[in-house]
Amino acid sequence: MNVQVINIELEQLADIWAKTPQMVMQELTKTLLGTSAMVQSNIMNKLPRGATSHLAQSVATVGPMVSNNSAQTLIGSSLIYAAPVELGTKPHMPPIAPLVDWVTAVLGIEEPQAKTVAFKIARKISKKGTKGNFAYRDAFEQSQTLVRSQFKQLILTIRKKLGKG
Repeated sequence: MNVQVINIELEQLADIWAKTPQMVMQELTKTLLGTSAMVQSNIMNKLPRGATSHLAQSVATVGPMVSNNSAQTLIGSSLIYAAPVELGTKPHMPPIAPLVDWVTAVLGIEEPQAKTVAFKIARKISKKGTKGNFAYRDAFEQSQTLVRSQFKQLILTIRKKLGKG
């Protein structure tokens, strides 16, 4: 799956981090948690709801993980179909049962007609594949300016706490 990284240059913090690592890590952790929550929310809002909304509900943040020279969070889903929804698929024959649920929930078509419609959708997927939703990509791209702004604010906050800003 495509991984998006927002690389924030924090060299300005290197000296301060060496002198007061606990305070820098505390402020960095707060900023990471806030920006990650915002990006996660944006991703969840962009994902298709389908029959159950399980995919959007499965999006989670791991971290923050902070070390001497790195700070990161990971945002993703453990559901097996997250990557195909994000990136799309090549032609393949999907299982019919989840499509029946989708046809009923999204299109409002009940059995027995729902099974017929689901089979037609499956046949189309078997010939054309599916298009990607790109919720992760789009949410990351749309969030970069705000994330960078939050990290610039982080530097100002740390300098202010140290009486250097």
